[in-house]
Formats: sequence, C-alpha cells, structure tokens
Amino acid sequence: MPALNNTTAPKAPEQPRPKRTSRFTAVRTWWATTWSKGGVPHQRWEDLRRAPKGGWHGMAHWIKAVLGLAGICLAILLLEG
Repeated sequence: MPALNNTTAPKAPEQPRPKRTSRFTAVRTWWATTWSKGGVPHQRWEDLRRAPKGGWHGMAHWIKAVLGLAGICLAILLLEG
C-alpha cells in the first residue's frame, strides 16, 4: 500500500500583532464619553432629574409616553385578574 502524502505546507512566519487596547479600556472610554455633557445617557438623565420641577407640561415627551404605557399595562393587568 503506498504511503499517503502527509507532507504539510510550510508555515508562514508569524507577524507581530499590533497592540490592541483591552475591551475593558474601550468600554470605559465609551462609557465616559456617552455620560459626558452632550451624550445621550446624560441628556436622558437630565430629563428625568428636571421632570418633578417641570410638571406635566414641562416634562419630556418620552417620559410621558413611558408613564402612559405603564398606566395602560397596569390597567390591563387589573382588569384581567
């Protein structure tokens, strides 16, 4: 029985990988950037912080929508039970 051709291709020389920042560092940088002034989470937090002082008419629309949806869900739960 002839021998199988078990020759392997020569390995390419390994090239050094470029330095990468760790995921934790990247996430920490992203987190700090989004919570800085002008970031979306910072703006939403400011909306929530100002809601009690602004009253219903000064409240952000997304807060009104969340409160309305929560009220409707609670009413459905009470009527079903």
